[in-house]
Amino acid sequence: MKTEEFNFGDFTRVEVGHAFEVEVVQSDSYSVSITTDDNLFKNLKVSKEGETLKIGRSRHIGWRLRSTRPRARITMPVLKGLQLSGATKGTISGFNSSEGFKLNLSGASSVTGEITAGDAEFNFSGASSVELAGAAKNAVIEASGASRMELGGFSVHDAAIKLSGASRSTVKLDGTLNATLSGASKLSWIGNPI
Repeated sequence: MKTEEFNFGDFTRVEVGHAFEVEVVQSDSYSVSITTDDNLFKNLKVSKEGETLKIGRSRHIGWRLRSTRPRARITMPVLKGLQLSGATKGTISGFNSSEGFKLNLSGASSVTGEITAGDAEFNFSGASSVELAGAAKNAVIEASGASRMELGGFSVHDAAIKLSGASRSTVKLDGTLNATLSGASKLSWIGNPI
């Protein structure tokens, strides 16, 4: 295994795909490091577009045939958006700001951790899962497929929720709940919503 550092800064959003394990940690400084088999670095694709740091693999044959997932560790001051795809597993910690936060998960990706933000927007598809603690002012949540959202430790005021397929969600709120469920979806809540 080998670890390489990548020199990127001034990003507020992160996109990671292709079966990574990624850890995103709040820090006053920016850092990006990736650990994987030495011979797989040629298949890495790390770039920055606008305010978004992107990590994935090139079109070459990569690590899907291997048992060891590549690992990324990212530090940054503010996290406004996180997008995980392709069975990527993520953790986030230490973020506390009034900025909005947008989380997108697809393709059996998952994220755990804690964050405090302004308004939050969550979009999940496939068999994605999330377990977050923290808080946001208001939340918009949309999930399809067999997604699972454990947000009982993530406090919001108002929530607008749309679940389809076999999605399941637990939310914690003290304001208005506007929910639309279809298929075999299930919604549970903590608190006394209006």
